[in-house]
Amino acid sequence: MLFRSLYVEQDKTGKWLNLELPKSKEKLPIDLDVNWRLKNTKIAVKPQGFDQPIAINAEVKGGYRKQEQQQVSYNIDAAALGSQVQVIGETVIETGSTQFDLNLKQLSLKKIASLIPDKSVKLKTGEVTSNLTVNFPGFAIPNATQGKGNLNLQQLKAIISPLKQPLKANLQLNLQGQTIKIEIGRAHV
Repeated sequence: MLFRSLYVEQDKTGKWLNLELPKSKEKLPIDLDVNWRLKNTKIAVKPQGFDQPIAINAEVKGGYRKQEQQQVSYNIDAAALGSQVQVIGETVIETGSTQFDLNLKQLSLKKIASLIPDKSVKLKTGEVTSNLTVNFPGFAIPNATQGKGNLNLQQLKAIISPLKQPLKANLQLNLQGQTIKIEIGRAHV
């Protein structure tokens, strides 16, 4: 099957997909080891309340394998709303155990904020970049999550009611395990 475009629309209840699979304890009689690749993929996503869909251009590689546990691997490069995002990782389905790298080359906060229905905060400018590795040990022990890398917030300007002046901020964080160090932190109104 070859396709290069996908359209997804959010319904009135806020759901994106309504996928209900029958619950069964039976195992498939075969083991699956599947890899896939989507090249030059165009995805249109239409959130509830939006007149026009959001265009996402993506390159996606992924895989599924069943050894002792079911594992999903992924490598996603996506561009949307003036932002560049790369996620590379692997997840064990049964436990939720996940390790991934998140690289935000530029994440435009103003454009992303347009997706949030609450308008008590209006972002005028701002960009996030990151180079993070995150290790989430699973649903049973989420508080043991570890991170390593940098997260930068640059040129944030936000109108927040009831503040009379806009909030302006720059922030540079360094994650080491479960410690977050503020390397640079500036904010003023």
